Amino acid sequence: MPIIFLTACSQVNNDQKETVENVEKIEIVYFYSNQRCVFCKNMEKFLENAYEKIKRDKLQLKKINYDDKENKELVEKFSARNLGLYFNIISDNENIIKEDVSVWRYLNDQDEFTDYLEKKTKQWLDN
Repeated sequence: MPIIFLTACSQVNNDQKETVENVEKIEIVYFYSNQRCVFCKNMEKFLENAYEKIKRDKLQLKKINYDDKENKELVEKFSARNLGLYFNIISDNENIIKEDVSVWRYLNDQDEFTDYLEKKTKQWLDN
């Protein structure tokens, strides 16, 4: 008799409003690899365009090559498994790192992507 294992990815609802007090800075951190698909290339393009529209003094965009050995410490700091988008919310000299998996669903519309990113960062910056 065959045994069947069923598994599913856990889904995190990143659309919920999260409050962080005393935000000093937010780093939007995009990890990419040497080999990228169309979606990954769009992510970088969308991020750059969105950042230009929403940038503020306390907001910073960082693009980090996951495959570059010089970035090993950053990969470990963010527990990055490969490609992905993270927010590093710096509050009271502490790093509050949050992975964002919801952002990928906005890669078909630059305006929706920008709106999502703006709302996501404003929830922390406007406190």
